Amino acid sequence: MKRVKLKIGMTLAICFVMIFTGMAFVQVTADLPEKYALVIGISDYQLIGDLNYCDEDARDFANYFSQKGFCDVRVLVDSRATKFAIQNAITGWLASEVDSNDLVVITFSGHGGNDLPDIDGDEVDGFDEYICPYDTTPGVATSVISDDEFDLYLDTLKSMNIVVILDSCHSGGMAGAPGFTPKGVSAMTGDTAAFAPQFGGQNDCSFASDIFGNGRLILMSCQATQVCWDVPALQNGLFTYYLIQGLTTIAADINVNGRISFEEGFLYADPLVNTYSNNVIGVNQDPQIDDRITGEVETENFTCVSEFV
Repeated sequence: MKRVKLKIGMTLAICFVMIFTGMAFVQVTADLPEKYALVIGISDYQLIGDLNYCDEDARDFANYFSQKGFCDVRVLVDSRATKFAIQNAITGWLASEVDSNDLVVITFSGHGGNDLPDIDGDEVDGFDEYICPYDTTPGVATSVISDDEFDLYLDTLKSMNIVVILDSCHSGGMAGAPGFTPKGVSAMTGDTAAFAPQFGGQNDCSFASDIFGNGRLILMSCQATQVCWDVPALQNGLFTYYLIQGLTTIAADINVNGRISFEEGFLYADPLVNTYSNNVIGVNQDPQIDDRITGEVETENFTCVSEFV
């Protein structure tokens, strides 16, 4: 059932009627924007190389959103995170539920790549970037979700408060300390070891750069030509671990208002990810941010309207 947002005057009238009719209801709030989350994490792939902690990334994000009182948190982990399921969750569920002032957060933790032949001519290097759903099939371009395709998914949402968190990027094959797993793959060959970065800007993750837009905040785990990592000691992706830590610690509250925005969480995580990747893994991982939402995004500015029972 879709939640119905109630304006204050309507709310008071309904409450008055309920008193005399004996109807029961759970909770009534004013006409405040609501908050929804779609959480995707894939460790066990059907046909390409597995990862270690992307499912843990998803569960930890889901717990965070639940604690923050999100109206609905949909979790797609491993075999549930097919391309169809991801597309349907955005263009079906979220598109039908979300209004322009609502908050939508979409997280993805899993493989990504950048060797998909570009078909619309918008890539300088001739290749599209992509993320890999569970059922990614080596050599089948339509089995991945390209940057252009993901942008079309987001375009179906009315919200002007969309946060996308990507713990994945189109790189791999770089040498790091033993035991750490890079989140890069060539979906064209299925090779995770030999896949090398294609061309890309040094200041952004090229997949994310194609989904930049007004009303969107994009948090990226690394630069376009870098690797992001699963870390055994943290039982998470490196970026996810420190981002969630930032979102849940008062130390990240830069403006000292008692609330942690996504921007503040990112600013907390950024130097910690960089330091850990350099000192422990032996490579650079530099998170990136593109913020085109007016003001900082704080979950407390959004609510959840309960339904009548």
